[in-house]
Amino acid sequence: TAQLGDQKFHRGIRGNHQIGKKCDGAGSTRRNLELERSLRDAGRRGSLFHEVDQTVTAAGGRLLHRWLLAPLLDVDEIRRRQDVVAELVERVELRQLSREQLRGVHDIE
Repeated sequence: TAQLGDQKFHRGIRGNHQIGKKCDGAGSTRRNLELERSLRDAGRRGSLFHEVDQTVTAAGGRLLHRWLLAPLLDVDEIRRRQDVVAELVERVELRQLSREQLRGVHDIE
């Protein structure tokens, strides 16, 4: 059974929140990549954020947004993040449990 106390999982998550080297894309690059808004109508629909956002909390949405706008450059941090994502993809029960519990978290910002 899945448990949120899984140490390997938590180490990966903590690693994702550490301040590290990030790429700061220029405004025109962000626009052309349609990270936040579609070039067609300047709406969110059609943007990368709209397509990948499956977050269940406002804080999760803000974190994903920050990650998309300032991608990591440090290879070790990128691999750590990939490991956490891979684990959540493979461990469906853990992912579902995490999402259920996060739905009850109120926004503090």
